[in-house]
Amino acid sequence: TGSSAGSDSFLYKELQITGFSVYCDEYDTTVSSAKNSGVQSVTKLSNHSYILEPSSFQATLRQSDSNNCVDFPKYLFNAKLSELGIRLSKNQLELVNQVAIAIKPKNVSRPLFPEYRPSLNINPTTAKQWWQYAYRSIGRLNRRRSWAEFFIAYKKRKRYIPLYKRSAHYTDCEWLEP
Repeated sequence: TGSSAGSDSFLYKELQITGFSVYCDEYDTTVSSAKNSGVQSVTKLSNHSYILEPSSFQATLRQSDSNNCVDFPKYLFNAKLSELGIRLSKNQLELVNQVAIAIKPKNVSRPLFPEYRPSLNINPTTAKQWWQYAYRSIGRLNRRRSWAEFFIAYKKRKRYIPLYKRSAHYTDCEWLEP
């Protein structure tokens, strides 16, 4: 909702969560050998085994529409969390890990060499940067690097070695500064 006080207007948002919890119950699955042969019997071992115990949370956000926020902040965020209880058993951790592995997408394409990748969208003005990214990536895949990359690596190494020596040996050698 928007509210106007003079020439300043604000947008107010509120989020309230009550009784939020996360639990991972353990069940004992056994194959019964009596009358129902081959049918699984599921019995619950205990009450809820909470990972995140039930808690309440309230948050409010105020955003200013003004471009010049001199007397007040552009964003004002307030949150109230009375208490938070977290408990994770080894069995729960293993089970959550198995679930995460099972639902993980199989063929996730990640960018190749993200350190070279431009952070801009592909368009005619950024085409040169994208071609440089392609060139550097192919060169790295084929183990052919440019002299500029060797020189940059050389300069980084030349800066790093004295820093490492000072960090590793400044207690033994009084002439070195940390």
